[in-house]
Parts: sequence; structure tokens; C-alpha cells
Amino acid sequence: MDELGQLMMAMNEMNHKLREMIGTIREGVGNAASAASEISSLPAFYQSAHKLSHSSHLMSR
Repeated sequence: MDELGQLMMAMNEMNHKLREMIGTIREGVGNAASAASEISSLPAFYQSAHKLSHSSHLMSR
């Protein structure tokens, strides 16, 4: 195989690895977005839990 063939094979391998890397990055970004969404919903969850606890406390009087 001549130098041009070796260069083409190396570029094809690099292209394949870059596509894999981009896929991995996209997956990581999706996971981060999902985690951020879950985290952003926590204050509402805790507020609801606090209201329920407060109501329960008032009813037990």
C-alpha cells in the first residue's frame, strides 16, 4: 500500500473515531440535561412536601 492509501485509511479511522466521540458527547449532554431538569424540579417537590407536612401538623392539633 502506498502513502496515499495509508493516508486514506488513517483518515477513515479518524473519521470513525470522531463520530464515536461525538455520539458519546451527545449522550453525555443528554444525561446532563436530564439531570438538570430533575434538579430544577426539586424546589417544587420540597415546597409541596413542606405544605403537606404543615397541613398535617395543623390537623393534628
